[in-house]
Amino acid sequence: MTGLGHGPGEKADNEKAQTLIRLVAIGCVSLYVVPQALAGIGPPELRIVAGLVTAHWLVTAAIYAWISRHPSDNRRRRAFAFVLDIVGITYTMSIGGAPFLPLYAIVLRMIVGNGLRYGAASLKLSTLAALSSIAVTTGFSTYWRDNPFMVATLVLTTLLVPTYIYGLLERLRGAYAREQEASLSKSRFLA
Repeated sequence: MTGLGHGPGEKADNEKAQTLIRLVAIGCVSLYVVPQALAGIGPPELRIVAGLVTAHWLVTAAIYAWISRHPSDNRRRRAFAFVLDIVGITYTMSIGGAPFLPLYAIVLRMIVGNGLRYGAASLKLSTLAALSSIAVTTGFSTYWRDNPFMVATLVLTTLLVPTYIYGLLERLRGAYAREQEASLSKSRFLA
């Protein structure tokens, strides 16, 4: 048992559900960014972000169509979608300053979602990617560099939340293994 999914078909269903969530989340970000960019509110970089968010949504829609046509478990497709998300969020936070800090909540949701859907290895990789995102954003954003306590809080949160989830996954894995063993013992006894 790697995540909560038990087989390739269920992993493909998880991937499709994750992509649908991604479409909704990016759509909400678009509703936040695009009207501001069109109205000329915010920094000049906002127009770039609006274009990138729109492109991101279109690529995600194409990924959803790909999953619908070819629903098998596809790690490369999952990895591509994750990299697309983390790079897009990192770039947006890097140039956007304070108004785009709430996007980090999506990063935490990605870590937890990947861990629960695809297991401990995915949880660890997602955590490393999130820490890299913080490092890159801090390197490029004056706002982040000027707020070291905020950055420290994000780093600690990025370490503590996945550590807790990892512990829960380990307990779940142990309970699942015990249940399987009990079921097997019962079957042997009845045979």
